[in-house]
Amino acid sequence: MREAFAEFLTARLKSQSEKPLGEPLPTFSETAKCISIAKARHLLKISHRAMSDLIASGEVGFVIRNHGTALECLLRLSDVENVKCKFEQSLSTRSLARILGVECEEIRELARAGRLRMRWRPAVDGYHTIKFDRDSVVELLNSGLLHTNASQVPFHLP
Repeated sequence: MREAFAEFLTARLKSQSEKPLGEPLPTFSETAKCISIAKARHLLKISHRAMSDLIASGEVGFVIRNHGTALECLLRLSDVENVKCKFEQSLSTRSLARILGVECEEIRELARAGRLRMRWRPAVDGYHTIKFDRDSVVELLNSGLLHTNASQVPFHLP
C-alpha cells in the first residue's frame, strides 16, 4: 500500500510540473542512480527553493519511494549533473556583452524580451548571480536578431 501511495504522489507531483517528463519512473533497480534532495542541493550549492523550482520546471526528474516507514523523494543524478554543467557554462551579463560586442543594457533588454534564458542560482550563501544559458545565446545568434562576428564567440555553434 505504501508503494502505491508513493507512486500516486510521484504521478501527482509530475502532473503539476510546468513541463511533464516523458520518461518512465525509475524502478527500484535504478535507485542507485538517484540521490536525495539534500545531496543534490549540496552538489549544486543552491537553496531549497531553487531546488524546488528545478523540480517543478521538470529540469530534474524525481521519484518518491518507500524508505522504511517514511517516504523519500529521490532525484535523478544525471539530471542534477546536467543542471550543474549548465550552471557552470552559463555566462554573466558582462562577459556575454563583451563576447557579442554589445553593451550590458542591450543584453538586459534581450533578456526582458525573452530572447535570452536567465540561469540564476540563489546560492546558500545568499549571493544571487544572474547568468545566461549558452543554448539561448546560440538560439539568439542563429535567429539573426543580433549581428555579430561568429568567430568572436568562444563556443561552438551547432
